[in-house]
Amino acid sequence: MSHYQAKIHGFCLSTSFLVYNTSDCISFYGQQIYKERRMYMYEDNAFGLLAFFGAFAFVFFIIGLIFYLAFAMGLMTLAKRRGIENAFLAFIPVANLYILGLLIKELKIFSYDVPSPELVLPGASLAGIFLGAIPLIGWLIPLANLVLFFGAMYALFNIYVPQSAMLYTILSPFVGPFLVFMIRNNDPVNAKY
Repeated sequence: MSHYQAKIHGFCLSTSFLVYNTSDCISFYGQQIYKERRMYMYEDNAFGLLAFFGAFAFVFFIIGLIFYLAFAMGLMTLAKRRGIENAFLAFIPVANLYILGLLIKELKIFSYDVPSPELVLPGASLAGIFLGAIPLIGWLIPLANLVLFFGAMYALFNIYVPQSAMLYTILSPFVGPFLVFMIRNNDPVNAKY
């Protein structure tokens, strides 16, 4: 063994577990370096994915905020124009359903007249939040909420734009907040409102 090989062999013995020859030592350290590089590569990829999903979530948060504000501003303007007190409640989640109920006054789901929609709509929403996790029947509550909400949206559009009420209701899952925002300055077409 040359002096140089002895130094490498001694370095291997002093810095790691017992290695029998210099080729094992070099390959061991070569693998270690490769594993470290691969680990950093995975960390970089993980950070990149995390940044991508974070940016994706941020964009969806901003879009959701814009939708929420458009719906709230539309409801608040409609409520103010109709003289409903506390129109600012349109900006508070669940309380905005109270304002929606006051605006429509009557809610008919299929052939059933829903009494006091200003209380039923927020009550059903709260029931969905708290009772939605019940096994077996928990999925029925959000389904009932959807039916109530789309019925209320149809009633609202029927008051302000009766000629397009069905179309607006069909489009409301996609652009409903903007449709409410668009009709905010309309007068009720129906005489009883």
